[in-house]
Amino acid sequence: MKHFELLFALLLALLGGEALMAADAPSNAAQAMFPFVIPWDDASESVANVSAWNEKPAGKHGFVRVRNGHFVDGRGKRLRFFGTNLCFAGAFPPHEVAEKAAARMAKFGINIVRFHHMDSRAFPNGILDGAYDDKQHLSPEALDRLDYLIHQLKRNGIYANINLHVSRKLGEADGIEHADEMPRMDKGVDNFHPRMIELQRKYARDLLAHVNAYTGNAYADEPAVAMIELNNENSLTTLWRRGELDALPQYCQEMLDARWHEWLRGRYGDTDAIREAWSDGAAPLGGEMLRNGQFVDGLQGWALEVHESASATAESVRDGPAGNAGLKVTIAQPSETGWYVQLHQAGLDFDEGAPYMLSFWARAEPERRISVNTFATREPWHSLGFSASAAVESEWQRYSFSFRPNETYAGGRVGFSDLAKVRGTLWLADVSLRPGGVDGLRDGETLAARTIARPRRSEMAGWSRPLQRDYVRFLLDVAREYWTGMAEYLRSELGVESLITGTQMGYTPIQTHVAMDYFDAHAYWHHPSFPGRPWDSNNWWVRNVSMVTAKGGTLPGLAARRVAGYPYTISEYNHPAPNTYCSEAYLLLAAYGALQDWDGIFSFAYCHNDQWDVRRIPSYFDIKSHPTKLVTLPAAAALFRRPDVRASRRRTVVTANAPATVEHGLDNPARGSYVTTYGVPLEAALRRRMAIRLGKGPLQVKGSVPDPSEAALYVSDGGQLTWDCRDPQQACVLVDTPNSKAAIGFCDGRTFELGEVTISLGSTLQGWAAITATAVDGTGFARPGRILVTATGRAENTGWGWEQEGERVTLRRNWGEEPSLVEGISATIRLPVRPGRVEAHVLDERGQRREPLVIGDSDDRALVTIGPEHHTLWYEIIIRPRR
Repeated sequence: MKHFELLFALLLALLGGEALMAADAPSNAAQAMFPFVIPWDDASESVANVSAWNEKPAGKHGFVRVRNGHFVDGRGKRLRFFGTNLCFAGAFPPHEVAEKAAARMAKFGINIVRFHHMDSRAFPNGILDGAYDDKQHLSPEALDRLDYLIHQLKRNGIYANINLHVSRKLGEADGIEHADEMPRMDKGVDNFHPRMIELQRKYARDLLAHVNAYTGNAYADEPAVAMIELNNENSLTTLWRRGELDALPQYCQEMLDARWHEWLRGRYGDTDAIREAWSDGAAPLGGEMLRNGQFVDGLQGWALEVHESASATAESVRDGPAGNAGLKVTIAQPSETGWYVQLHQAGLDFDEGAPYMLSFWARAEPERRISVNTFATREPWHSLGFSASAAVESEWQRYSFSFRPNETYAGGRVGFSDLAKVRGTLWLADVSLRPGGVDGLRDGETLAARTIARPRRSEMAGWSRPLQRDYVRFLLDVAREYWTGMAEYLRSELGVESLITGTQMGYTPIQTHVAMDYFDAHAYWHHPSFPGRPWDSNNWWVRNVSMVTAKGGTLPGLAARRVAGYPYTISEYNHPAPNTYCSEAYLLLAAYGALQDWDGIFSFAYCHNDQWDVRRIPSYFDIKSHPTKLVTLPAAAALFRRPDVRASRRRTVVTANAPATVEHGLDNPARGSYVTTYGVPLEAALRRRMAIRLGKGPLQVKGSVPDPSEAALYVSDGGQLTWDCRDPQQACVLVDTPNSKAAIGFCDGRTFELGEVTISLGSTLQGWAAITATAVDGTGFARPGRILVTATGRAENTGWGWEQEGERVTLRRNWGEEPSLVEGISATIRLPVRPGRVEAHVLDERGQRREPLVIGDSDDRALVTIGPEHHTLWYEIIIRPRR
């Protein structure tokens, strides 16, 4: 996985965990945090155990199939997956652990496990046999542990989703030249590199043809393997979009060059036809727009901004390239927040869609990566559509970027940012900004001589629009050949019966995946951000905010990636720790996933390692011991799997043809949404189903397009879901269905009428809580049955190293000690039955009954009162038959 959306931050204020509690907590001592640890191996029968909802995968010929755009099981019954991920060593537990882990996952309603990062060498005793220097041999011991786990999952009604390539990075021993110069995990280059594709197929053959000794089936012919994912978060087009395609070793460039000329020959036939096609829109360079770009007059015309704790100076020097003038910027005091030092020039007029060429010389000691961009100079401060990065080395190099602004703007600015991150010196010289500079086929380029250059990503705007379109089409065709070829190999050569997808939407365009069986996507609400070195455990932060304030947050964007006519899954989702509102994560995903009629949702992740008996929140992602996330899973499973939330009867479908998607790829290089491009507001997904479709005809939008709600109040089609963020301090999401009720958000002191059930909340540590009531037996709240109530708020570890600046929080490496601590929530639940028919119990960490609760009387209706004095997160209510 991979998600680094937030790049600029520094945590300056240091607050210990106890100090934060003292500052934020109400004075009511009853609301103190208390230990709550759900045993790692418990699968005992209780109202919190919903394993009975799982059905074992059907017999030999009962494979998961697609019917009417959705999954069905071997019996032909609609199948919705409520899943999780096992990663790295977590996919290979000892036999005794596998038995307990499988039963416990079933307890929480999980009916599929995605096997992720199995192919990594980052942990010992994994699937790649460490006895070999190469990464082509599978370990018999690891396969045995995997086999037994999948056998146990199958016994508990849990399917498998097997990922083939995630993190295996091939080396010289595998026959890969210049392996150390390849992208991380070989991403993107493995879409066209013949040796890498050969070894992907070998790995697939070795794994999927392997016979599981415990089930008796090869994985290619195993009904419990519902789906196979070819290559996680990986695509050639993403490699191009990030500019990494142009940095590949020369022999890889030559591979693409050869295919580029083959493609051009197939499309045009000769050089003259190419020249004619690419001539439209070509324009020469215009006059210089910058003042003092050679810095002969010092900083005249330029501004050096230095903020907060950073310290920097700039001076004109005479040691530029060839002895010319230049600017020396010295960073005396660095900052993790890169934009605390920036250099820019304002007063520049830009025209929307017009081409511009920015070029400069630079060197640095030590080497560093800087940003170049265009920005507005008035509120609201915003980008003008150009942002790129440059890796600056110790020797002078010339850099050039072509761009087209996304709006017409008078008095904008161009600048250099992210200068504060590294102490040292940056030199700049001969900075130039000129309009125009658009080329078609350049002089001397011919098809016969195979000299037609592929455009570099940073210079795309400097090429004519027809050439740009052709290059994107070329990349899409190369990608489609890879994905289609891999899927066909699995189906035809290996006899795979499982459903297949390639990678995630947002990484590759739709048309590369039309041969797949289903589509998939990932999302995180404020993924950890690493302002320095990627995945630096001592330098990261997350935003500690609740998604209920954010007009659907991640969910509308996920809805906008759904492809009509195919099943759709979200195989990675989380609100990463230490977010203290994170018990909302799977409740919101499940509720709106059901409204959208999606086919699978997966938490990321259950376990990343071989540590199973853990009694604290272990990391950003693992939920195996996260108390507030775990207790909400049965309620989320009911919302999505049964499903308690009815799918919207109305939907909006955007149909785009292939040329339109090419234009979208050029105009939205940062994975923009097709839906919003074509005029549909994303928040429409909070009301109705949303999808995109690749068609052959003209662009069209089927279904009404609801107006954006200025009031920020969104009621779903059918009225079962309400998202109210009109006031961020009282933002909440309400769920009102016959068998599930929920109030999630800033609900202190408020009462909610949810059909025949009333929920009233007391005060909480954060002013925030998530209350659910689920009729486990599916008979509603007035008939005999059992109701599971969960009440969650803040959760943390004992003594963790909380640091906070505004919304940004970090623990650095100090995740604290066992046990995890949770907040007790005060609330009353009024039921539509007489008090004499109701009994209720506090549940312990296993979900077993403890002491009974006193049932109150509110106008001859039962009133159940819960609170922190019970030291629990869940309760059971029993409604008895009438006497």
